[in-house]
Amino acid sequence: MPYKFTPLEPIQYHEFDFNRFIEDTIHNSVLQQITFVQEWKACWLYVLLEEDEYVKKCIKMRPDTNPLLEKINANPQLRGMENEIFVYEMNSLHGDTFLFHFDVNKMRNFTLTYRLNKITLSPSEFFLDDSTTYIPSKVNDNRLPFFARMFGIPQPFIVADGNKRIMAKMKSGEKRFTGYEFTPELVAHSLFSHLEYLFYKLIEEMNTLATMVINNVPSDLMKRYSFVFRQSKGNV
Repeated sequence: MPYKFTPLEPIQYHEFDFNRFIEDTIHNSVLQQITFVQEWKACWLYVLLEEDEYVKKCIKMRPDTNPLLEKINANPQLRGMENEIFVYEMNSLHGDTFLFHFDVNKMRNFTLTYRLNKITLSPSEFFLDDSTTYIPSKVNDNRLPFFARMFGIPQPFIVADGNKRIMAKMKSGEKRFTGYEFTPELVAHSLFSHLEYLFYKLIEEMNTLATMVINNVPSDLMKRYSFVFRQSKGNV
């Protein structure tokens, strides 16, 4: 996954087969039609595996900590505040699971810093955490939920904040929900680690390149678009 942590538990490393994930996605999509697809795959594997090794080293050096604790230690003003994370499990075709850890406090700051678009969605358009506890009183909580754009799953969005609110309102009969739209750029910068950032950029790019293939965009333009080709290997 390659790792997991919670506000109360230290980070734990788990294997994730990046090579198989990319290969399965290529095999099961129009990406196989891209002329430079093997070069593209090799570049992505390089940056992902390099960062994965860095994560392993960090966990070995600091096995009893987690990214949230490190963030609080680096910013003493965060002590005593509610430091919330949302963990989304993305299941791959080959059975591995990659965990995205969303920094909800950072996302809240984004709502204050940027003029975020508000969108109204039906339940079929977002993933609602099925482990959410039903709290009836949340039906009166009118804070806007956070809809984070996601790729590689059936729904175009996940609820990164506001699962309990939406669940309570759904049970009261509401069928449409308005919340803040977090664009791919903001979602990528809402994740705790650089490895999560890179993996999110990969699945976003897979989606965009597939659209380009369907629309017959020339290969040279697709290659110029690619995040991994636009960055030097040492600076991704």
